[in-house]
Amino acid sequence: MPENIEGEVKEVFAESGTTKQEIALAISRWFPELEGRLPDPRKPWKPEAERMSIFDAVSFALTAFRTLPSEEE
Repeated sequence: MPENIEGEVKEVFAESGTTKQEIALAISRWFPELEGRLPDPRKPWKPEAERMSIFDAVSFALTAFRTLPSEEE
């Protein structure tokens, strides 16, 4: 398992993509209420949109939930 949270997020979301934009897009599909908050893809010369922090937080929560040990273990 990767040592940092970003690596764990990329591992959990590997089927959806590994960029922050791809992960945010996957989250907006699972949670349609966030679709309107999805920022446009970032241009290399522009800073990251502040709204991306919403998707970072959701991706961290989903990763934590996915990597929790089950009660069966």
